[in-house]
Amino acid sequence: MAILVWTGVETTLVDNAKIKSVVTEFVHAKLGKMNRAIIEFHGRMPNIATRSANYSIRVAADVLPEMKGYVSIPVEIVSGKRVEGRAVISVYCRTFDTVAVTIRQIQRHEQIKQEDITFKEIETTTLESDVVTSVLDLAGKRSTRIITANSILRQGMMERIPVLKQDDRVTIAVRSNYSTVTANGIVEEDGGIGDFITVQRVGSHQRVHAQVVDARTVEIRIDEFNRRQPSR
Repeated sequence: MAILVWTGVETTLVDNAKIKSVVTEFVHAKLGKMNRAIIEFHGRMPNIATRSANYSIRVAADVLPEMKGYVSIPVEIVSGKRVEGRAVISVYCRTFDTVAVTIRQIQRHEQIKQEDITFKEIETTTLESDVVTSVLDLAGKRSTRIITANSILRQGMMERIPVLKQDDRVTIAVRSNYSTVTANGIVEEDGGIGDFITVQRVGSHQRVHAQVVDARTVEIRIDEFNRRQPSR
């Protein structure tokens, strides 16, 4: 996919300011409205001449890496159906976002609540992409380790609060499009709603991999049964 974003008229030398404009617009489009960025151009800009006064500038890539830090962006100068020139533009993308920061130290396996955090706008260029940007990300979550005060909160620091714990007894519901078969089971690992956990059938050595529905039920969809079973 090539995105046409500017059309030049009556010139044979491509203005580097126009190339910068194309690249800047492309980067902001990739980042989306929720992310703010400063685009810094690095290295020498190219001198590209075209034999036609009617040309367009486009970013010539379908897939590019994440728009953070140093990024190389290929551009093409096109006249009609012919590419008149190519160049790789080096930029440094400084990204900014409003992220969650802890107000106090949070203990391992402690539920994280809205009053435990504040939101600050900071530069996120060198941060992992899983930073928490919404209070909704905290719903039903607890910490996986001790989180010190003034820490930038990341998704990797949290997990769903388990509604089932090891040795809990549950109903295993095996469902298809036409019927449901149930059996009793014993939970072998903690799990929150939506997690897949290992459950042993009561009175059997059989273990199955099932999805937690609630504090009393785990579910196996028959179309996923074979794919999700643990190896013996």
